[in-house]
Amino acid sequence: MLWMMPVLSVLPTLAAPPADDLSPPPLDALLPPDTPLAAAALEGDGTPGFYQTSEYMVGHVAVGLILPESDGSREPDQEDWTAEEIAAIRREVEAGLTWWQQREPAAQLTFTVEEQIGVPTGYEPITHPQYEERLWIGEVMARLGYEEGSYFTQVRRYVNDLRERTGADWAFAVFIVDSSADADGRFANGYFAYAYIGGPFLVMTYDNDGYGIHNMDAVLAHEIG
Repeated sequence: MLWMMPVLSVLPTLAAPPADDLSPPPLDALLPPDTPLAAAALEGDGTPGFYQTSEYMVGHVAVGLILPESDGSREPDQEDWTAEEIAAIRREVEAGLTWWQQREPAAQLTFTVEEQIGVPTGYEPITHPQYEERLWIGEVMARLGYEEGSYFTQVRRYVNDLRERTGADWAFAVFIVDSSADADGRFANGYFAYAYIGGPFLVMTYDNDGYGIHNMDAVLAHEIG
C-alpha cells in the first residue's frame, strides 16, 4: 500500500470472475530501500518533505500514470501498447481512483492524473523479475528528464515535481507494464502488482495475473491503500 494511513480495507467488487488458477499477490506491500529513518516522519510543523509524498489520503492527490514502451534497443521488443489497451487503462484507473473518492467525503479527495504514455526503454519489463525493476524504471525516468541518483531518487524527484506543478497535497506514480503478449501476465518471479509503503510508486501489469484488465480498478485500489 502506498499510504502510511490507509482509509479502508474493503475493495471494489470485481467486474468479472478471475481465472481459476489465480494466485494471490506475493508480498505486494514492499519497503522502499532508500528512506532514512529520520526522514520517515513529517517536519516539525507538519510540512511534508522530499520523502513524504503519500502520508495521508486526503485533499488533492496527483498521480503520474507511466506506461513504458520497449524499443528493442537492448532486448527483443515483444510488447506494444495499442490504442484499445491505453483506453482500457484510462477507464480502469479512473474507476479505481473514483472508488477511493467515494469512501470518505470528509477527506475531500480529488485526483489529477498526468499521463506519460509509451515512454521508451531498451528493456522489455515483463520478461524481468520484479527485483530488476531498476533497469527499466531508471531508463524511463531518465527519458522523462530525471537522470540523477538511484531509480528511487529519480521517481521521487518526478513525484515531488508533479506535486508542485499541480498544486497537490500528495503525489505518487503508477507504472503499468504491457503484458498482453505474455503467457501469464506476471513478472519472471511471479509478481504482478505491488506498491512501496509510503511511496513513491506502485507497479502493475496490464493483465494482473488472472484478474484481467476488467478488474484493474480493483487491483489498483488495493495497491493504493
